[in-house]
Amino acid sequence: MKKSLVITTIATVLVIVVALTTATFAWFSASSVTSVNNQFAVSASDSSVSIYRWLPGENTAVGEFEATPLTENWALGATSDYEWDYTGSVTQGQTPNTAYTLLMPTAEILGTEFAANSDSTINKDGLPSVSFFRGQKSSATQDKVTAVGLHPVAVRFRLMPGKAAMQIAASITVKVGDSATSKDYLAAKAARVVLIGKVEGGATEQYPNIKVASNYTYCTTAATVDQMLTSASAYASTSYVGSTTGTDYVAVLNTDEITSGTVPDKDATATLTFGADPTKPLDCVLYIWFDGGVASDSAALGQVSIDINFADVTPGD
Repeated sequence: MKKSLVITTIATVLVIVVALTTATFAWFSASSVTSVNNQFAVSASDSSVSIYRWLPGENTAVGEFEATPLTENWALGATSDYEWDYTGSVTQGQTPNTAYTLLMPTAEILGTEFAANSDSTINKDGLPSVSFFRGQKSSATQDKVTAVGLHPVAVRFRLMPGKAAMQIAASITVKVGDSATSKDYLAAKAARVVLIGKVEGGATEQYPNIKVASNYTYCTTAATVDQMLTSASAYASTSYVGSTTGTDYVAVLNTDEITSGTVPDKDATATLTFGADPTKPLDCVLYIWFDGGVASDSAALGQVSIDINFADVTPGD
């Protein structure tokens, strides 16, 4: 029987969103939220594929992957030793489980950007470190960036195949429920997921690097804070194209496939099948956020689930 390692995220976008009329992108004000019961969780179901979490070092010490694999649910989006604090990306006192605000990255996510401790106050050495920013409408004629050094759900882990010459299928599905409202559909379209796995020791055509990701807009490195909400030139967009050749495999997740028409399409899925081996584990980063560049006030209170699954699909098993 095929078994799999499943990352399940049930996210509620619970913000008061303000649509801007003068800026290049739609943004929001997260001044009022109400807690709800949701979960961001990683669960390991068997030993076919194992996850080893990255544990940052204490003070200025270098972190490392844990020595034993994940054996119980890993709650994402709650402040822990394995993640950034989320005080900037949610309303104060909340977590992304209960009150996720909308964000945009300040650079393209390449999967190689990790924090380094410079003093004893950071303690996030080795975690994914691309920062995000939040915008807000301040008046009828002026918009502003409220914070820049923010982080969404962003974790790092080692993906370890359980046997030689293994075939793994990595898939991401964004979906709404059977009784989805218009707000759920709009929020789902704003969902962004980036999963990047780099083969430790170097990728080969047999054992490639992987990327299963949404295309997304990000702020360019040359942009200033003042330009972020007012200038189209301050932004760039990724243009990922699916590929299963060479040493870098890519699958693209397109949430625009989710529609609420006469015959609704309740989900969008991207799946990538690749070769893996215990001598070639993957160093993985995972980012999950909701894009303030495309969301409007109509997306507030939308409920979306995001399922990330690693399955053993080796022929002949």
